[in-house]
Amino acid sequence: CKNLPVILIKEAVDKGNWAKAEKLGAAYCDNCGHCSFVCPARIDLKSAVVSARDKIKKQ
Repeated sequence: CKNLPVILIKEAVDKGNWAKAEKLGAAYCDNCGHCSFVCPARIDLKSAVVSARDKIKKQ
């Protein structure tokens, strides 16, 4: 998961662009929370990526 472009996935999720989130690899999130832990801006990236992952898997 450390290679996922999580900030871009969050941006896609915020815009409701689920197809873009899928193309960026959101489905590969393993829910570890590393992205939120290391974010210097303390953005909750994990929630956005997990949301995208769950939405993609339901399709």
